[in-house]
Amino acid sequence: MRTDAPPMLWEVVSEDFVYCCSMSADFQYCAYGGTARVVVVLNALNGRSLYQVPTPEYGHYTHQFCKPLTLASLWPRLTD
Repeated sequence: MRTDAPPMLWEVVSEDFVYCCSMSADFQYCAYGGTARVVVVLNALNGRSLYQVPTPEYGHYTHQFCKPLTLASLWPRLTD
């Protein structure tokens, strides 16, 4: 068992199957998304949910190429 790991600050349990989780460059936000096609943006300091952003319907993923979703591309939707 590793004893030099940093302590866990918070944990979020999702009912969705999460495909991707990402931290913003300034470490203020964390975002994750999965099969529910919703991106959840969290406060990185405490894990509280700030926004839930629905993503566009792309159809079957094997036939479409999806642009990677970043916090920068979400910003216009978050400020509406």
